[in-house]
Amino acid sequence: MRCWVARLRTALAVLATAALLYQIPATLLPMFSRRDGADAQPRQTVLLRVWLSEQWTGTAMGWLTGQAARFERENRTVRVLVRRAQRGDWALPGAVPPDILLFDAGAVGDPPALLTELADGFGVRDFLAGSGTWQGKTYAVALCYGGTALLTNPSVSTDAVARQMESEQDFQDFVGGKPIALSATLREARRLQMLCDAGGGFAYVAEPNDNATNLLLMAGLFPGTDARAAAAEAFLRHLLSGEAQDALPDWWLLPAREGPELSVPLLAAMQRAIRYAANAFD
Repeated sequence: MRCWVARLRTALAVLATAALLYQIPATLLPMFSRRDGADAQPRQTVLLRVWLSEQWTGTAMGWLTGQAARFERENRTVRVLVRRAQRGDWALPGAVPPDILLFDAGAVGDPPALLTELADGFGVRDFLAGSGTWQGKTYAVALCYGGTALLTNPSVSTDAVARQMESEQDFQDFVGGKPIALSATLREARRLQMLCDAGGGFAYVAEPNDNATNLLLMAGLFPGTDARAAAAEAFLRHLLSGEAQDALPDWWLLPAREGPELSVPLLAAMQRAIRYAANAFD
């Protein structure tokens, strides 16, 4: 009898506890979870908005989304939302600006009106260090860069005309064997290589076409609250970390930081050739 009464009391206590927990707001439940200390508080998720300018001609979106996912795995309280934006979307009346803007050279004309001044050079290559400066102050940092390549089709007769790429039709004509050479960006060089890898294309020759570049992908921070500003700077440092930078050549982009020798011959040659960069705000 006594055993039966004790079991009944235990069951009633469990039911009472469950009923009490059911009425506790969800926002308070973390207080009943494991604490790291006496003053531990429920963790708040920071929503980080990252915009990539549509005018950037490189293949950075795949790299950027991959790095955002890795950053989220390493920082469980941050969620990174990546989207494309047209030039000037961030300055429209009533627009909610991003926390981080990735933009091409010439996209931002008055950086002090939009971006937070950066106190760190982030260890980029020497010739890229001045690309994000305005009136002696740094408002952006280069993440990666590219250059122009001269793509040549040796099978075309030498009296064919070399062409500067200005439209998609120029690339299609080159693939079709019309111009003997095409001056294009690394994006088109990558497309041609992918075509060859798939069994199409032809045995082309590729070499750097200049020793300077204005094909820069810059990153700047917008002013924000303490938590958002800290998360934005942490993500920017993540994009410039060794692991993130080493992934750029997979997308045929040149890392802004010094790193190992590149395995793609054209990328390695272009990295050695380019020694000058434009200012992104000029």
